[in-house]
Amino acid sequence: MNINIALAADENYFPGLLGTVASIIVSADQKCRYEFYVIDGGISSNSWNILRHFLDISKVETSLNILQPRLDVFEDMPKFHTPSKLAYARLLLPNLLKDLDTIIYVDSDILFLKDIALLNELNIGEMATAVAKEFIISILKNDCPNYQELGLNPQNPYFNSGLMLMNLEKFRNIKIAEKTISYLDENRAICKYWDQTALNVTLYEDFLLLDQSWNVQSHWQSFRLEKEFYQLLALDINYHFVTKNKPWMAYSDDPASLLFYRLLRKIGYDFETEQFTQSQKEYEKKSINASLLSFRHKAIGNFQRVLGADDEAAFNHRLAKFWKEHSKRQKYFSENQIAIDNMLNIWEDKIDEAIKK
Repeated sequence: MNINIALAADENYFPGLLGTVASIIVSADQKCRYEFYVIDGGISSNSWNILRHFLDISKVETSLNILQPRLDVFEDMPKFHTPSKLAYARLLLPNLLKDLDTIIYVDSDILFLKDIALLNELNIGEMATAVAKEFIISILKNDCPNYQELGLNPQNPYFNSGLMLMNLEKFRNIKIAEKTISYLDENRAICKYWDQTALNVTLYEDFLLLDQSWNVQSHWQSFRLEKEFYQLLALDINYHFVTKNKPWMAYSDDPASLLFYRLLRKIGYDFETEQFTQSQKEYEKKSINASLLSFRHKAIGNFQRVLGADDEAAFNHRLAKFWKEHSKRQKYFSENQIAIDNMLNIWEDKIDEAIKK
């Protein structure tokens, strides 16, 4: 059975691309063939060779197809938290892959611990796509202020577009990509999450919701210790590094990042730049002082509120809440260190099993 998977990356996101592809292979059904289609946003020849080498030494049958479409069609689109606009590139897939009826699109910052072959077997019928909910937003009205004008139900589920089982035939037939680009162009001021905002409008009620384990997002508010942590220990979720602090750019000792680091090191990729090393030192220093940072930002926020600087106060109160939660998570992970170590060892064994000796 062939499983078609599409991704997009530039050189800055190459470690994420490598980690995503490698984790898919490590968690894969070795009886399937995996066809990777990668939209090239400026990946170096050396990085392509690294990816090809990994695919060559994996036990899974694979092929790599490099797509180089014109990306200047997105030149005027709103920017993300990085200069890259490659996330828009998924909108090109229906026309780039005219010989395919379906594809699994995956952001290049997802650690796959579930077997993607199971998703490929899903029958979505006449639906345009299958997706998982966006935890932070959850319902349409939270990212669609013009829902009344559009006649949409504000309580409709809102999805994360980082993992999509796409019915390419339907995308082509009813011109979903074209409608999404048009909506973006006409409503850019209110598209808080760019093409994801637009896709939730153009794909309104035309999607099947997946079990959330297929796309657990790394917002600190959403990764619930009492549930997702135990699924992670069982290697039974896909962990989506959705924030701007990607694990290869900024160090973190959360268990999902440790899995990511273990994977890249195990397959021989050196991602530890000077920036990464410095971020590790800063992270460890701040983690030690997390409780103090929480108190400090709360005090600053209270003072700013008295002065009437409400925006600055709200920002510092969010930071205070973040560091308070960070301290709580660190304590929780410390108490479960044996379980985390066992998870990492099992993951390392899976990596060994996926690679030719």
